[in-house]
Order: sequence, then C-alpha cells, then structure tokens
Amino acid sequence: MNTPPPTAKELLAKYQGQLLGSAKLQWTATVLRLYTQDWQARLQTFIQDWKNENPFENQQPAICIAVQTDNHPELVAIDLACHMLGLTLLPLPSFFTHAQTQHALLSSQAIGLICGQGLHTKHIQTIPKAQPHCLKKPVHKITFTSGTTGQPKGVALTWAQQLSVAQQLRAALSKLNIERHLCALPWSILLENIAGVYTPLLQGADLILPSLNELGWQASNILQVSCLVQALATYEAQSVVLMPGMLVQLVDHLQKTGETLPSLKCIAVGGGHVPTHTLNQAQKLQLPVFQGYGLSECASVVCLNTPEANCFGSVGKALPGRTLRVDQHGELWVKGQNYQGYWSDLCAGSTSIENLSSSSTNPWTATGDIATINQEGFVHILGRKKNILITAMGRNVCPEWPEQQLTETGVFSQALVYGEGQDQLSALLVPSSSHIDQPNTWQQAVNQANTQLPDYAQIAHVHWILSPWTQAEGLLTPNGRLRRKMILEKHHALTDVQPTMPIHGT
Repeated sequence: MNTPPPTAKELLAKYQGQLLGSAKLQWTATVLRLYTQDWQARLQTFIQDWKNENPFENQQPAICIAVQTDNHPELVAIDLACHMLGLTLLPLPSFFTHAQTQHALLSSQAIGLICGQGLHTKHIQTIPKAQPHCLKKPVHKITFTSGTTGQPKGVALTWAQQLSVAQQLRAALSKLNIERHLCALPWSILLENIAGVYTPLLQGADLILPSLNELGWQASNILQVSCLVQALATYEAQSVVLMPGMLVQLVDHLQKTGETLPSLKCIAVGGGHVPTHTLNQAQKLQLPVFQGYGLSECASVVCLNTPEANCFGSVGKALPGRTLRVDQHGELWVKGQNYQGYWSDLCAGSTSIENLSSSSTNPWTATGDIATINQEGFVHILGRKKNILITAMGRNVCPEWPEQQLTETGVFSQALVYGEGQDQLSALLVPSSSHIDQPNTWQQAVNQANTQLPDYAQIAHVHWILSPWTQAEGLLTPNGRLRRKMILEKHHALTDVQPTMPIHGT
C-alpha cells in the first residue's frame, strides 16, 4: 500500500458513482461536485466574515466546523469541501447528550455549527466566543468517542490517515466488486465515515445515505429492524456496516420472516463481540458476515476477515500497512496509520502517543484490549485490559470471557461478571426475550457456561435482572458495550452484599 492517498479534489474528480438519499433524492457525480463547490463558497464566506470580526495576529488559527445532523448526501459534500479548504471537521453524534455536545464544541473551539434535520437549511450557526487553537500539525477530523465514561475524548486524524485505511479496505474487499453501499450507521460515527463513505468513493461505488428514520432508528439504540431490511432490499445494497446488536436483530428477523437479502456481498461487523450462535445462524441464512476490529485512535479499522481469509470467531487479520503485537501482559498494540494524538494534547503542544523505539518514526498505539494472535495471524479479542478482575487467589480474569460463554447459551441477552478480590465470581444476568418466561432454563444455562470455563473463572453466584440495560439509561455505550461502573451502581443493593442464589454443581 505505497500509493499515496488521493486528495479530496482528486477523489472527487475520479468518482463516477451516484449518491442516494432516498428514492427521490439521487445525485450523479457531477451533482456531488457542484454541491461540494457550493459548500466551499459558503464556508469561505462564513470564515472570512468570522475573521473580519475576530482578527488573529501573527498566527494562523486552526478553523473547526462542527456538523450535527441526520444522514444525507450533502454531508459528503461538506466533508470534501472542508478538506479542500484546510478546515478541521467535527462530526457530532446526535446521540450525544447536551453536556457531551457542549464539551466537544468547547474543546474543539469550533467557530461554526451546521445542524438541522436533513440539512433543510444551509445556514451555518456562529458559535460565540470561540478561540481557535493554533496547531503545528494539520488535522482534518476530530472524532469524539464516548467510550465507557460520560466525558468524550477527541481523537485528531489527518485526511491521509483516514484515506489510507479506506485504501486498505478497498484492497481487502476488491474481489467482492461492491457497487452499492448502504450507510446504516450515523455518518458521525468514524467507522461509517471510513468504511461507508471514503471506501465506496474510492471504489467508485454508489453511496446510499438515507435518513436514519428511514432505516428504522427511533433513538440511538432503538432500531426497528424491519425498516433496515426494507432499505437493504429496496436499494439492493451490496455492502453494509453493522454493530453486533444490529446483526443479532437482523438475523432474528430474517429467521422469523423468511425474507432474504440476495444482493448483499458483505456485512462488516465491528464495535464489539458477536455471539457464536448468531454467527452460526447467519451462516445458515447465507449472510456474508465478516467480523472486524478497530478503534478511533487507529483511524477506525485495524483487522478484518475477508472472503480469502475468514476465521470463524476471530476479528480477522491486520489490514495491509498495520503491524500488531501482544505485549507480556496480553495487551494488543498497533503500528501504522495511527492518530495524531488527542485534540486536547495537540492544543497543549504535546501528544499522548508512546514511541516504543526511539528510532521509530511510526509510533505504536496501545489498544487497551487483551488479545491473542494465532500462527496464521488471526486476532481474537478477549476483553478490555481495564476490566480485568483479580480474584482473592490472584487469578486474572477478563470478565468478557465468562460473559461471552453466558450470552452464547442464547438464554441471556446481557451479562456482567464481577468479583474483584473475591473468592468466587458473580454475575448480573438479563434473560433474553425468548427465555424471559422460562426461569427453569436460566440456572441450566449458567451451569452449561461454567463447563466451558476453568474453576477460577466460573460463576458461583448470580442475580437475575429482568429489564435490559439501555443506552438511554446511560448503561451502554453507543456501540452497545456495558458501562460497568454505572450498571454496578444501579444494582448497588445487590452487588454490595453476598449474593444469595448460589449455582450448584459447579
């Protein structure tokens, strides 16, 4: 992958596909170029007016423009126009709370905000009292990740870093000859930016960006999957990116209805663990599921299974241009196309990237994930380093390990394992909707999971939780990961006392 990534101007000049926002909203490549030029002019005028009122002396500020709106083809034009003008773009997820949005705007010191539903207005709202930073390194995009805490962190990425990853994805999936991609995730999510916008643009594929409402999104974590299925069928999409929970819903829906999606060539899944029983069901439905793995600090995708190299249950091999290693503690490190730093660090004149070698010009990034890499190069993610439990007997346990065994029984939709410093591990378990009225199966499922675990990782005590944890309650991250501290605090009365329901026979 030695080919330099194209500039936005070059990418736009070569693109010959179409952009669709709905059955009635279809743009040719020529229309996209016209809209991009229009946004260039509008942004230039806005910035010049702002500079006239906010003069800077002897320094060139890094101008940031924020966007918070529904999916729409015009977002692609705004993105390309920002790069052409050397602006920093801040996509703001609609699922951010008001406090998170204000934190991102304040941290970035964005001078303007483009918002509204479907970009019905082209007005750019001026953000008062913004004081843009002066940076030594060019930054094209700031992506704020909510992670497992309430305060999002801004990851700074260059255009070249993002497009290099898109080039790697294009090469990895080239034999599929994908011609139509449907953006099923919010455009503000970096994964959809990279895999769902830049990669199709490089491929010359048609890019479908319907409104989130058309896709069935009723909230950031509530999806009416029948709408997604209808959109995939109507637009004859050949590729789509899904979160694990979305795949679970899709598989369940297709099993119940008997519907098929014959146009699909690639369902890329990332953002968390996919239950083995879901993968098995997807295979039976002949769904082309390819698991991947990535993080914002590495410009999204790091690993991906492909048609030529697909290891069931793994997150695939490293993309070309990436180098992986696992340290003595089991933590996965990535080298190649990593971030510029966190925005706050860059603004302070430093970065938080650690150089493992003083002679290296391409630093490594610690992922925070515990992983293994087999002899063929396939990566298996075991859990988060910060979540590791140390039992009273000094055993280290990634809670995601027993949690995976529990959810893969199909009886539980959610599981949280805890027991730091305890002799035995405990779990909070949410029965799946299909087993909520079958309490006689719950204990059997825990026993079944325990047979797949060594004694120190087995679940000795459980509490049944009958209401699923949701993002709306602040108990899940946007990609469906557990906010462990918040969940344990919610169930404080249970978890702070010795559980009273021992599971026998383990």
